[in-house]
Amino acid sequence: MNGLQGVSKGKGKNTSRRRLLEDELRLIQEQRVAIQRQLELAKSDPVAFAASRGKPAFGRSPPATTGIKRLTDGLFETRESKRARIEHERNRRVNAIWQTCNSILKALRKPKEAFPFLTPVDAEALRIPDYYIKIKRPSTL
Repeated sequence: MNGLQGVSKGKGKNTSRRRLLEDELRLIQEQRVAIQRQLELAKSDPVAFAASRGKPAFGRSPPATTGIKRLTDGLFETRESKRARIEHERNRRVNAIWQTCNSILKALRKPKEAFPFLTPVDAEALRIPDYYIKIKRPSTL
């Protein structure tokens, strides 16, 4: 018996509601299959099942040679997942720094008084032959 009998196959709100219900049903079915696999694993190999759930089986922890570390919440973390987590956090911080720098540069370029600093100095056109002798590191915004 289909749980979607009361929802028509017409157009409008019922169609979108039907799609939502179908997606939810698919998700529940996938969860059911995953739970069945876990039960089969628990029956066949309780130690592997406990390790996959993040709990030691019968007081045992995973061997240190596997590269698995126990976290504070009782779960285990592999070296690869830790490396990926750290890399993700690093990238997030670097992006935040670049965004801050970009906003600072925009604020510096905005005032009308900033126009002389927006383009490099052309020492030849301005007839300043000793400009690069006196200014060692010229900079522009």
